[in-house]
Amino acid sequence: MEFISRISLRRHEMGEAGEDTPAQAQGQGQSLIIFRVLGKSPERALKLLRTETAKEPDRIVVLAIAGKTLSEDEKRICEVVMAEGMRQSIKTVFCGGDPEQIFGKLPVASNASRWFSNIPAFISTLEIGGGRQTANRL
Repeated sequence: MEFISRISLRRHEMGEAGEDTPAQAQGQGQSLIIFRVLGKSPERALKLLRTETAKEPDRIVVLAIAGKTLSEDEKRICEVVMAEGMRQSIKTVFCGGDPEQIFGKLPVASNASRWFSNIPAFISTLEIGGGRQTANRL
């Protein structure tokens, strides 16, 4: 697994509402920690995951998958990351690849809300600080 990026998302109000609370908007937000799934060592992937997730309190782990198929090593890495995410109550999202390869089910299965065709598709569904829920909720 390879660390790609950390993206911090914050909500900023525009207009009169934004003028009242600029400091409040600065402190709120979520952190997306994006990894590329590759390699052969689930142990190294787990170590990297724990190191990066320890830095942010409100975080979402995004696993980017380049191809449609996963090797057996990549499947094990995905399983380890999903298990660690459940253990630490970290939201885990998969972007790219084939959801049947990841979950062993069609995208209409219960885990479908955790899979997106690509990273921009996932980011476009985020709405921070309440409001209307999107179809692909976490």
